[in-house]
Amino acid sequence: MMRAEQPMIPKYQWTCKACGASNDRAITSCSSCNMPAIASSEEVDIARAGGGSAAVYLHRQEWAVGKARWHALPIWKKMLVILAIGLCFLGLLWLKLAVTVVDHMYGGIALLAGVGMLCVTKKIHSAN
Repeated sequence: MMRAEQPMIPKYQWTCKACGASNDRAITSCSSCNMPAIASSEEVDIARAGGGSAAVYLHRQEWAVGKARWHALPIWKKMLVILAIGLCFLGLLWLKLAVTVVDHMYGGIALLAGVGMLCVTKKIHSAN
């Protein structure tokens, strides 16, 4: 069961990270630019890049949708994705540490197998 996230309310006077405006305690967004009181550095960068607070809220909504889609996947699809990412990592590591041509071949095979599994997983997911 997923619980709804409650906005964190600052119990002190705070300064907006996006516009620098001073805000009173117990409000959840900036009074001048509507930026959330609690924001990550990535969200501040999004707001400063010209998107403003609307882009930040859109980013949060997209993140929540992606998280919900991941939680809705059956366990076998999640395991397939994790295995594919592991194979890609193993292939890259093998290629990095390879000494002989055969080692390069095995690393390449592992990397290609991982990428192939990711492609198959994506195709299975988009078909449903």
